[in-house]
Amino acid sequence: MSEFKSSFFIFVVLTFIAGNQSGCTNNQELGIIGGKVVDIKDYPYQVSVQYFDEHYCGGSIINDRFIVTAAHCTNKKTIYSINVRVGTSFHDKKGKVFYLKAIHQHPQFNELYDFDISLLELEQTLVFGSTIQPIPLWNQNETIPIGSMATVTGWGTTESHGTAFSPQLRKVDIPILSDEKCKSAYGDEITVNMFCAGFLEGGGDACHGDSGGPLVVNKVLLGIVSWGDGCGIANYPGVYSSIPALRPFIDKILSFP
Repeated sequence: MSEFKSSFFIFVVLTFIAGNQSGCTNNQELGIIGGKVVDIKDYPYQVSVQYFDEHYCGGSIINDRFIVTAAHCTNKKTIYSINVRVGTSFHDKKGKVFYLKAIHQHPQFNELYDFDISLLELEQTLVFGSTIQPIPLWNQNETIPIGSMATVTGWGTTESHGTAFSPQLRKVDIPILSDEKCKSAYGDEITVNMFCAGFLEGGGDACHGDSGGPLVVNKVLLGIVSWGDGCGIANYPGVYSSIPALRPFIDKILSFP
């Protein structure tokens, strides 16, 4: 099991015990690895998924009732322990907090992080505006654009073993990699529900606290931050849940009345 996977649950526990320490650190030194501070108005689909009111994962607005995130962010959790903060560049203030009506976790999610997707159904509908907007989903029959630059956003740490989140939303631009390059790093751990993105020389990457957040190409949601071997490590790119591969699950949940 990769370092990102195995350390995620330890990281959540340590963060919950210690509390968010970002208020005591330099804003410009925290966040997505190799990223820069951005405004929520430029990424209004981004949300903070919170565990007992503390940020621990990202998510994306896909309509006025549903947030898409990673299944490893919801696994063995209840609607009473998770809420969602929307409409703000900060994970711990401003915007509005929404509570959950239901968690729709993919029934085939497993310890290998295959089928790593959940839909969070909100108790109340969202009101769209300049800081709250849904993002379109990549179609099931559209191919993944190998070599294209993608944007990942989130409040995650800048180091594999870091515990402090970025107070403000950050983003990084990274290339989509071929299945061949992805499997050269991770072998049979890569399934049809996954793809890789990042620089093989290391550098820009998502990290802890970015899990469940969006990977976007041309303003369309292509992937969900899932796992990796560390963060920003050479020859070990980030692994993302594939929206086109998982569209049947998404469409089934969204079709419910």
